[in-house]
Formats: sequence, structure tokens, C-alpha cells
Amino acid sequence: MALWIELGSIFDSLYRSEVPPDEAVRPFFQLARRCFESGGSEAATAVACAFYEHLLLKPSVRADLPRWISRADFLASERIFSYHLNESEFAAFRDEFLAASARFAQR
Repeated sequence: MALWIELGSIFDSLYRSEVPPDEAVRPFFQLARRCFESGGSEAATAVACAFYEHLLLKPSVRADLPRWISRADFLASERIFSYHLNESEFAAFRDEFLAASARFAQR
């Protein structure tokens, strides 16, 4: 868990002023995905609680999220992403995300 808290802090710093380059962001999402796919419940829990749950709290990350999380992964993890939002806030974000992810899928 401590690792993902630290990584989350570093990740947040990337988005302080503008959308960071892909090369800076990609490793965070690749590692998070590997932790989920590893089958280890501790690794998956750490990613969920210390990284994914916090992604929607920063507007610049929210706007960029459809580039990094697939539609299927997002839908499978809605409970994680909705943790810090109320029902109407999450519903609005869900609609934004799905519309944006559809645009990425068309490319």
C-alpha cells in the first residue's frame, strides 16, 4: 500500500500544470494493470485504494483518464472509481468518460 501511496503522489505531481507526456504517465497505468492482473489481492487492493480511487479527484486527471483506462476496465471497476464521489457526481463523470472513450475507440 505504501508503494502506491508514494506512486500516487508522484503521479499527481505530473498533472500539476498541464497534461504530461505519455511517456511519463504510461508506466503508472501499466504497473497498476499488472497489479490487478497478478491475481494477488494485496496488490490489487493497494492499486484500488491508493491510486484508482483518487484519480477522479483532480480535474486534469479526470479529463485525461479515457486515454489510459479502457471502457471495459472502467465499467468493471466503477465501484472503485466512484468511491470519493456522490451518486450524481459519478453519474456525470461516467457519462463524460464513456463519451470520451468512444471517441478514442474511433481513432
